Order: sequence, then C-alpha cells, then structure tokens
Amino acid sequence: MSSSDTNIASIPSETRYQMCNPLDMLAIAIVLSGICYGFLAMLFFNCYLLLRRSKPPHPTSRRRSFLLIFIVSMFLLSTGAMVQEIVTLHLNFLKTFGLAPSVATRSFFADIPVTAPIIICGADGLSAWRCLILYEGVSKVRRWALNICLGFLSLASLASTICYYLAQHFNNPSLALLSTFLTPIVNIILACLLAARIFYQQARLSKVLGSPLEPYTKVATMCIESSALIVVVGVACIATTFFDNAWMTLPYSILPHICVISPLLIVYRVAQGRSLEHLPLIGLIPQEEN
Repeated sequence: MSSSDTNIASIPSETRYQMCNPLDMLAIAIVLSGICYGFLAMLFFNCYLLLRRSKPPHPTSRRRSFLLIFIVSMFLLSTGAMVQEIVTLHLNFLKTFGLAPSVATRSFFADIPVTAPIIICGADGLSAWRCLILYEGVSKVRRWALNICLGFLSLASLASTICYYLAQHFNNPSLALLSTFLTPIVNIILACLLAARIFYQQARLSKVLGSPLEPYTKVATMCIESSALIVVVGVACIATTFFDNAWMTLPYSILPHICVISPLLIVYRVAQGRSLEHLPLIGLIPQEEN
C-alpha cells in the first residue's frame, strides 16, 4: 500500500466527510462556472465573427477595432479565471488528503479568480462608454453632470479593484465586503443611466411620429437585463460573505464569467447593428438646446 493510500485511510470517516464539504462546494462552483464559460465562449465567437464581417458605418472602423480588442481581452481574462478555478480545485483536492503542502493562513478570497476585479472594471468601463455615446447631443450642463457622474462611478469601480487586492493581500474581510458592495451599486446606476436615456429618446421620437416605438423598449430591456446579471450575482456574493467560506465560492466563482457575458450581450447587439444609435429614424430626434 502506498503512503498516499495510508494517509487517506488514516483519516476518520466523519472527519473525512467534513473536510470534503468545501471541496464539494468548489466542485459545484466550477461546474456552474463551466456552464457560464461555455455560453460565454459561444457568445464571444459570434461577436467576433459579426465584428469581423461588419462594414462601416455600423460600426465604424475605429469602434470595431476597439470592440474586437475588448472582447478578446475579456475572453482571455475569463479563460484565465476558468483555468485558475480548475487548478484551485486540483490543489484543494490534494491538500484535503495530505498529498500537497497546506498553506498556514488562507486569504479571505483565496479561491476567487485573481482576474475577477479586472473583468469587473472592464464591464463597468464598457457601460460607461455606452453612456457617453447615448448621451451625445445633450446640453452642456447635462453633459458636464454626466461626465462627473461617470467619473465618480469609474473611481468607485477602480476603488473596488484596489480593495479586492488589498483584502487578498492583508486578509481583510472588511475591504473585501466593501469591494463586493461597490460592484452591484455601480452597475445599478449605469443601468439606470442607460435605460433613462433610451426611454427619453423614445418619448421624444414618439412625439414627432405620434406613435410608440417598440425597438427602443427592447434596447432598454437588453441594457437592464445585461446589468441585472451582474447585480444579482453581486448581491449573492454579499449575502454569502456572511456565511461560511464554502458558500462564498459559488457566486464568486461565476462572477467573472457573468461580468464578461454582460458586456458581450451589448457588443453582440452593436455588432448586429441593433443598438440605439443604429435604430431607424434616430436622426429625427431634435438636438437639445444648450
């Protein structure tokens, strides 16, 4: 009998079951992450092909290049998160049965993908960029107000990233909780800004044409749904933070992939030419006075 078999056999059955509980949760989390990653991969390749085949002006050459770089970067970051989750499961399995050296002190976010904060910043950045595009033509005062608001949201997203890495380095749950709180708050505000502008444009154009326009409602719904994905998972992360670390693994493991799926849904619509600025009759909307 090998030494590894002896180590496993020497563990009491009750203790062995308790030790496997966090491992079971991690395995379930990775299965869920794999499902999200599979959907993400299909969405990525669809977006990539659509952008490669699209011709100006929808989208423009510069915008198409930016979106291609964005989706490739986000996909690679998500792939890195998936690889880290699989490696983490393998190492935890070995540590559980004494086949690998255990770490004396584990970080508060030890099993959370290190690329998650960067992915969240990327998702928030794309939503902020969409706000800048959709709010073109507003008065100078409103434009300044929008820039200030987006500036604060960008700082909040950056602060969330910094807090995450500080929490991981110093093993500080308070910083980790602050980072977790900022993510859904930023996305709720961005979703409200996007939806408000779309409904406002719909109302103004309806006055010109005298009839409601369903495409605007669909675009607004898509923006809200894509942000809602991040908000729901972010709230789940906050809730499980107060529970055992094993439960935290579930939402935190799928969060990076959800934060890639959310902006890819918007990019997919842009690549199809079905975003707000591509809707028919958009030129009939009068410009706002300064």
